[in-house]
Amino acid sequence: EDRALLVDFGIARDLADSEGLTATGDVIGSIFYLSPEQAGASGLKAGPYTDIYALGAVLYHALVGRSPYDSIDTPTVFRRILLDDPKPPRELDPTISADLETITLKCLEKEPDRRYPSAAAVAEELGRFLDGQAILARPIGRSERAIRWIQRNRALCAAMAVVVMVVVAAVGV
Repeated sequence: EDRALLVDFGIARDLADSEGLTATGDVIGSIFYLSPEQAGASGLKAGPYTDIYALGAVLYHALVGRSPYDSIDTPTVFRRILLDDPKPPRELDPTISADLETITLKCLEKEPDRRYPSAAAVAEELGRFLDGQAILARPIGRSERAIRWIQRNRALCAAMAVVVMVVVAAVGV
């Protein structure tokens, strides 16, 4: 009927399995679609903003044919979810609409309060896109992207600053 259906079996298990759902410390869900608050120890509980992130990850996969953070091992996926921005879809496929990329990346924001507030808001935004209307979300610029990266990687930036100061001091002597 020209409709896509999405079913998540990320937490499915065999009912005949006599053990519990998980052992202490196990991760529930499809790791490639976990939000930063699920992948880290932020203390935030799952909520509608978590689902918005997962929706963005599914949209990303639908657009470019892979999840936002591919890797072969779980720790690397978690690190990338927490620290790296996903590669913009248009870098992988330039034919993707800039507005659709913006909607997708807004869903995948690291901070929950920067994402859409609800699935209904995402649906309305996608409706505007499909109707050829202007979307409400705005793409973030390079400077904002750099500021966010620095905020997430403070220790690395501090170490880099120390190295630069040492090199400048050594060259200046």
